[in-house]
Amino acid sequence: MVLLFLFSASVLGFLLDETCDTLDCKLDSMTQTMTRQQKTIDEQSNKIALLEEQLLAMNKKLKIASSEETRTTNTLEPPLAQITIPSFYAVKSQDQRNIAKGERIMFETGVTNVMKAYDVFSGVFKVPLKGTYGFTWSIAMNNVENHACFSLVVNDRVVGQTYLWNNGSDAVSTGFSIVEVNAGDDVFMSICNISQPLGEIISDIYRKTTFAGWCIACTD
Repeated sequence: MVLLFLFSASVLGFLLDETCDTLDCKLDSMTQTMTRQQKTIDEQSNKIALLEEQLLAMNKKLKIASSEETRTTNTLEPPLAQITIPSFYAVKSQDQRNIAKGERIMFETGVTNVMKAYDVFSGVFKVPLKGTYGFTWSIAMNNVENHACFSLVVNDRVVGQTYLWNNGSDAVSTGFSIVEVNAGDDVFMSICNISQPLGEIISDIYRKTTFAGWCIACTD
């Protein structure tokens, strides 16, 4: 036992008071040194525990903040079903006789008119939002020998065109165009300015003369 203490004392000699020259003094000095070291270890352990608590609290706050940000983002972004897409579908409700070159074609009944951009009185779709739109038309003529050319017009520019020639039977001319337009542009159908048409445009229970359009990709 004494040898073990002497060995320990020699190992910890650098920690002992060099003025001690007795075994009791050295033992007391070593005890005090070990007490101070244990106190330092306890203090460091307490600091580590405090840092761990602070880190845990910070992680909890970050999770709460991230969850609130996600809820806010989801609130600000409306579901797809709530996004309004400009669109219209209009049907001709009465025949248009004695048609002339350059005459506007009227579609008097608005079946679908999202954002109220189509005017049944003028036959004009006033573009509410800039973007890429699809437009389609289907125009019927009666069963006598007749012919006509039909134009899709944006303001004063022809962007789509079809031709119908009818020799003794009912006929329908259908067209489709994808066009980039600006907000405020006027879009409508008219008889072409190329040649004088012959016949009349009809719309009845057997065939409908229609005009439709919708936004494919819109911007504000």
